[in-house]
Amino acid sequence: MSTEETSSDWAEARDEVLLAVNLTPTSPSSSTASDNLKAHDDAHSILRGKCPVCLKPLVDGVLVDACLHEFCRSCIVQWAEHLRDRQAPVRCPICRAPFGKLFANVVSADDYDVVNLDETEPSPHALARRRRALVYRRYPMTIRDVRERIWPAIYKSNDQAQPWLARELEVILGDDSDIALLQHIVLSSLDEIRTEHTSKKRKHRIHGYLRLLDTLKEFIGADAPTFVVELATFMASRLNLSAYDRPTF
Repeated sequence: MSTEETSSDWAEARDEVLLAVNLTPTSPSSSTASDNLKAHDDAHSILRGKCPVCLKPLVDGVLVDACLHEFCRSCIVQWAEHLRDRQAPVRCPICRAPFGKLFANVVSADDYDVVNLDETEPSPHALARRRRALVYRRYPMTIRDVRERIWPAIYKSNDQAQPWLARELEVILGDDSDIALLQHIVLSSLDEIRTEHTSKKRKHRIHGYLRLLDTLKEFIGADAPTFVVELATFMASRLNLSAYDRPTF
């Protein structure tokens, strides 16, 4: 999923949220956060619904301390940062209750972690990793999707590809995984694709991205189609990694 497509999803979700804000009265609870959590737990199934921001099933779900509305952690953190960047009060997108803390890793009404947004601002790198993880969770591609694509030209060098490549493979396989072999496979494939792009014989061969897909299926399984599409999109972009990752509201 490209940055442009992700930004479009965010814009649509933002419009939905702003409509909800205009229609929903402000009613911050006067009880303690712990009492709120227990009462909410008795009446509802916590963290099993959809995120009101991205409108997708919750991923790394958290509760806003002031009102117990549920969001994907990445979504509500980005929402809070979006408001802070504009010197606006940080309020719940649903009920407009001001908040500064999240309940994370909720196991029960008495077992959860408290995240203070003022003290634990995630780094841009951490936020980018969370967003990338959501791509593989929410926008999975199939082999059929990939085989029907028209592949774009490559505008980036292998050196420019390596930071993106390392991050994506770690998101898919985990931070402790040995990704050296896969990096070599992908970078070699990119070299072949560049060569074939200028070759008259390229129309008579399976495209290099499709050959890469067949190879990667053995290593990353169902994530291979999405990875190859994301790789092709990034390599065709003229943006550097930080600009490519930057969300647009």
